[in-house]
Amino acid sequence: MSTTNTNTPNKNVQKKQQAVVKKKKYLVFKDTIASPYLNQPLSCISKEYSENILNLLKQLLSHDVEKINDNRMKKKLVFQSLKTEFKLIKKCNNRINVTKKKIQTLKDNIKKEKAATDNSSNTKKRKDQDDIEQYVLGKLKNNQDYDKLTATLNELDIEHKKIMDKIKDLKNTDIEPIKQQQTSDSESRMNQFWIGVNKITRELEKTPVHTPPNIRLIIVCPNQEIPILTSHLPIMAYMRRIPICLISKDTEMIFSNSIGLPNTGLALAIKETKPDEPTDEALEDFVRVSIEASKSVNSLDFPWLPQKYTSAHLTEPIPIKYVSTKVIKEGNKRIKL
Repeated sequence: MSTTNTNTPNKNVQKKQQAVVKKKKYLVFKDTIASPYLNQPLSCISKEYSENILNLLKQLLSHDVEKINDNRMKKKLVFQSLKTEFKLIKKCNNRINVTKKKIQTLKDNIKKEKAATDNSSNTKKRKDQDDIEQYVLGKLKNNQDYDKLTATLNELDIEHKKIMDKIKDLKNTDIEPIKQQQTSDSESRMNQFWIGVNKITRELEKTPVHTPPNIRLIIVCPNQEIPILTSHLPIMAYMRRIPICLISKDTEMIFSNSIGLPNTGLALAIKETKPDEPTDEALEDFVRVSIEASKSVNSLDFPWLPQKYTSAHLTEPIPIKYVSTKVIKEGNKRIKL
């Protein structure tokens, strides 16, 4: 007589368990290959250059920063007003509930007095219930406590309605979004910039290496605690021949305040100007100084490129030759050599 081992798991169960386990997917930018291939990282510019660039940036965006701060202050005032009104409505609701409970207690006490004097049978209880309600209403007419509670409840209802109307008006406060203000404001320069590491990275990824870039300059403030946030930008910019400037690491707060976004500004890119746009002398001066500062540090060193292709020659076209290749597998009879 054959015996089977009950401890052996079913093969189908094992396959299902293996199918559930998924491989980890690592987050990698499309053409971010900086760290494994760099012999030396791109150095930050000097503190003097950094301060000069940030002063020019502050002057350049002073109008926009003022608008951003005004918009932020309006939102803050509305938020504080809403917070105060919500506290008042909470207190008002509590007082209404307490008053209603007191009125209900008065009614219950009168019903208890009526029930104590009522000696009717169980069959007459349904009729007596209507009589009790009429009896309670009659007793409450001459009750001073009930009159006071009713008057208080009416006042609280009026106060509650006023607070709710004020909350509704505050929620409907028309604060124009800052992006719409920048679009309609002729003095705004914020539309000439892309701000944020993610936004700049997406724009770089959309720009093929062999096409003219739509970015004139990139300014980066490296994050000391999380360097991986910005470590991919130098090589992505270099491959597209875009000047990149790493400002001093201790100027992060000054950099953020210069663009009106505290604690968020790690990178800033200047868009390529359109031919029909008028020349902005202040912007051109800022770009010129920043490009000169980017040339003051050692360039990136790539093992697969000659040494002459440094950051100082980013504006010069790099001759690139593309050679088409294909892989032919052994035994493939369809392709003729």
